[in-house]
Amino acid sequence: MEKLISQIISLEKQLYESFIKLEKLNDVEQKRKELKVVIDERQAKIAYLRKVIAEKTQKIDFLLKKESDCLNKIAYLRKRIDESSKSNNFLRNRLEIASQKNQELTQDAESKAELLNTKNSLIRSYQLNEIESLKSRCVYLKSLRKPSLKDTLEVISMFFDASYYSKSYGVNKRLSKLHFFFIGRRKFYNITPYVDLNFLKNHYGIVELDIINYLKTGVPLGINPNEYFSSNWYRKKNSDLEANLDNPLDHYVKHGWKKLYSPSLAFNIQKYLDHHEDVKIAGVEPLKHFLTRGAVERREVFKHD
Repeated sequence: MEKLISQIISLEKQLYESFIKLEKLNDVEQKRKELKVVIDERQAKIAYLRKVIAEKTQKIDFLLKKESDCLNKIAYLRKRIDESSKSNNFLRNRLEIASQKNQELTQDAESKAELLNTKNSLIRSYQLNEIESLKSRCVYLKSLRKPSLKDTLEVISMFFDASYYSKSYGVNKRLSKLHFFFIGRRKFYNITPYVDLNFLKNHYGIVELDIINYLKTGVPLGINPNEYFSSNWYRKKNSDLEANLDNPLDHYVKHGWKKLYSPSLAFNIQKYLDHHEDVKIAGVEPLKHFLTRGAVERREVFKHD
C-alpha cells in the first residue's frame, strides 16, 4: 500500500512539473508572437527608411548636378564679362568718334533745316493759291443747272455702284438709280465710294455740291474726289498716261489699279496689298476696299517715299 501511495505521489509530482513546463511553453509562444510583431514593425520601418534614403540620395545627386551646372554657368558668365569689358572699351572709342560725327551732322542738319523751312514756306503759299483756285472752280460747279433724268443716268452710268448705294442707304438695288435721281441727289448721297461729298464739303468749303456736276466738270478740272485720290498727282506720277487725260479716276478704276498705279501720294497701293494679304488674295481694288471696309477696320495705309 505504501508503495502504491509513493507511486501516486511521484506521478502527481511529474504531472505538476509537466504542467509547469506547459505554462512556460505557453509564455514562450506568446512572447515569440509579440517579438514577431515587433520584428515586422521594425522591418517595415527599415524598408521605409531605405526608401527615404534612396530619395534623399537622388535629391543629393540632382543638387550636385545643379551645382555643377551653376559652376559652369558662372565660368561662362565670367568669360562673357571679360569679353564685354573688352567690347565696352571698343564701344567707348566708337562713341567718341560718333559724337564727333554727330556734331558735324548737327551742324549740317541745321543748315539743311533752314533750306527746308524756306522750301516749306514756298510750298505752303503754292498750296494756298491752289486751294483758292479750286474753291473758285467749285463755286462755278454750284452754279450749273440741275440735270434731267436722262442726263443724270448718262453721267452716273460710269461711276454708279448699285451695290454700294443699296447697302449704304437701304434701297432696292434695281431701283437705286431712280431713288438717287428723285431723293438721293437732293440729300447729297454718295453714288460710289470713290466720290465723297463730305470730303469735298470739308476740304474745299463747298456747302452744297451736286455730284452730277462734279462728275461732268469737277473731275476734268482736277478736283480730287476723296482724301486718297489726287488727279494731278496721278497724271504726273504715271508718265505713260496722256497729260490731258480727261478722267484720271475712271482710268484708275478700270485700268490703273491693275497695273499697281497708286491713286495718290497718301496711298501706296503696292504696300497696301503686301501688308494686307487677304485683299491681295481676294483680287479686289485696294482703294475701294479701304474706303468701304479698310477704314472701318482701322487698316493701315502707307504713303509713297
